[in-house]
Amino acid sequence: YAYMIMMIHYLQSLYPPVVVNLQELATEPHLVKDAKWGVDVQWDTKFLNEVEMLQPSDNRMSNAELLFGFFTFFGRQFDWSQNAVCIRCNASGRSINKFTLQHKFSDPEQWYIEDPFDLRHNLASACSAAGRRRILKAMHVATSNLLSAKLKEVCGPSDERRSYFLKCKVDSTVTAEVMEEIFQQCDLVRIHLPVLQGPQNGQAFLEFDSAAGRRKGHSRNGGYVGSIQLQLMQSSKFALEEAMEDFTFRITDLKFSRAFQ
Repeated sequence: YAYMIMMIHYLQSLYPPVVVNLQELATEPHLVKDAKWGVDVQWDTKFLNEVEMLQPSDNRMSNAELLFGFFTFFGRQFDWSQNAVCIRCNASGRSINKFTLQHKFSDPEQWYIEDPFDLRHNLASACSAAGRRRILKAMHVATSNLLSAKLKEVCGPSDERRSYFLKCKVDSTVTAEVMEEIFQQCDLVRIHLPVLQGPQNGQAFLEFDSAAGRRKGHSRNGGYVGSIQLQLMQSSKFALEEAMEDFTFRITDLKFSRAFQ
């Protein structure tokens, strides 16, 4: 969702724009009540519905130029420290000061991608400093590969085997054997358990061979491992790499152990 908002923002920013601001073209307000942030507020979520009435864009950039421009815009030109991705307010050549919008920052370096239907929801609020560095690095690599005409490395399928992750809170009493028993028949291939001391809690990462296996694994959500209730959340290898900066992990490779059974 956040990347879709980024793409729309980029297409609005071009001159001439590929996509116009549908919110600014709407004339009738569409108010949505919201109380989830602790106070009753109303957001105006209007946008023009009759898109068939819009004139075609005068922008003549090719798809390749637009793709290269997206990575360049957000990877090298966009000032993440001051500006917000905000399709509600954006237009060609316009910058939106993130400190003037609804979301309040505990970390001024945090990126801001506004949800146009929930104006206090920053879609980038959970993106860590390490995650931001990874995204920018990937965009820089993409622009370099596109300049070198290495289109397959940017747009082609990855040769890397894909894994699917869930994570959950555990304590020092949770063992790999117990986790393996709970997630039988789920294509679970590896268990990454943090080495914990005493009453310490940490995040365990469960690595599956397929998206279907992860869905089966997620069906165990709400069950118990000892006194810990499973609160399973989708995760990634990048989140595991960040967790490894804070904890030592013990890895149980179930594929390897099954091969010798």
